[in-house]
Amino acid sequence: MNKSIFNELTFLFGDSAEACLIKKDKKIFIFGLTNDALLLRRALSSISVRIHGYLENDSKKIGKFFDGVECFDPINFDWKKIDALVLLCAITKHESQKQQLEKLGLPSDQILLDEAYRNKVKQNESLIKFARKIGLNCLLNDENKEHADLIKEGEATFIGDVNGKVFDKHSYRDWRKIRLRKLFSILREKNITVQNKSVVEFGSAHGQISQHFLARGARVTACEGNPINFEILRERFSRSTNIKTALLDNDTDWSRKFEGDGHFLCVHWGLLYHLYNWERDLRLACRFFQMISLESEVLDNGDPHAKAERLETGLDQSLNGRARVPTVQGIERIFKEENMTFRRFDDPDLNAEMDWGLFKYDWSSFPDHDVSPNNPRFHKRRFWFAYSCN
Repeated sequence: MNKSIFNELTFLFGDSAEACLIKKDKKIFIFGLTNDALLLRRALSSISVRIHGYLENDSKKIGKFFDGVECFDPINFDWKKIDALVLLCAITKHESQKQQLEKLGLPSDQILLDEAYRNKVKQNESLIKFARKIGLNCLLNDENKEHADLIKEGEATFIGDVNGKVFDKHSYRDWRKIRLRKLFSILREKNITVQNKSVVEFGSAHGQISQHFLARGARVTACEGNPINFEILRERFSRSTNIKTALLDNDTDWSRKFEGDGHFLCVHWGLLYHLYNWERDLRLACRFFQMISLESEVLDNGDPHAKAERLETGLDQSLNGRARVPTVQGIERIFKEENMTFRRFDDPDLNAEMDWGLFKYDWSSFPDHDVSPNNPRFHKRRFWFAYSCN
């Protein structure tokens, strides 16, 4: 049992937390299937506390399993008769969640993390430190400058998308189109077609990129590690032929997933820098695929072994809370060691203006050997096309 997390959660939930550990038949639910819900479930699991289920009003999530836990409609339970504790995880709708549960018969003292509870928690420096460290957004203020400063110092977790809306933003759609145009122009130049070929996309999110390869006649495998994203992905292609979906954490050794299969193209965009074990992941991609289209944020540093570590969480971030951002030279070192021929495209037609700033590919390197995440060159991006020499 993780004693540090136990102490923090006991402090956070007071007597209720201790009751959860002692009284095994108490049913614990998390209401609001956001990134915070996954964080809380994993924190509770680390101290051997099992949750009974997630609660949601979204019909698309009800009846499905996330992280191995089923999601239920709140109206399915007789709250007056079950010994339950509900943790509210919605960012802004937690008060309406509370009112809904009270109308269904759940006593208010069995509902935690409502507005009054959150305000009380925010007065406690130790609990806020805990929330910052794991990135528990429902207890933090997104505009809190102190949190932003602590991220730079490595004392707090960067919080990305908490509800999956980022993938449908206009700027995100434009960025996808820009990279697709570039890749298809490269394939045309080389007289390569994906029709009837095996294409695997890593970090598929909701599957918008995989959809383009499916439309071009490829045999597609769309892989996604986040359980919330994956259910959307799986549902999107549930009636489609010629495409498979796979729940896959690229921070693990995924080699057995692709053993014995000859795979043509790997689309690996916007994922590598969210991995802690990025080097193993890239080596595996080189060994299992004839061709790789790789796009990543990179560290501007001339050292092929340098990397910047950071804490991050969100539906568009690291699955496991920790990431290492590689250098350009580090990535190209792996390509060379794995006997891959590659070309890097530092082209202005890849640049994309996002809601949170410019994604720039045509920048010039001025290595200063600063591996701090506070380095302004840290957020630059690169795009490669690589193929096996074997």
